[in-house]
Amino acid sequence: MTTVREILVRGLQEMGADGLCCPEERCGCPIDELVPCWDCIDVDRCLAARWIEPKSDSSEYDDEFPEGYYRVIA
Repeated sequence: MTTVREILVRGLQEMGADGLCCPEERCGCPIDELVPCWDCIDVDRCLAARWIEPKSDSSEYDDEFPEGYYRVIA
């Protein structure tokens, strides 16, 4: 039997995503640790995202997230 998590992971991998992020909450999670904060998941607001290495694109987020961050896949 396929779980919802497995379906979600497969779908994210097929679109080239590294994880999820919620721009409104300014949070993100990697594909192998999806939704670590179960109290914050909102399937209507979490979006497929890619991990951005720090200082890789001179983003305005570099100072706020020096370890890197997730950016929504356009």
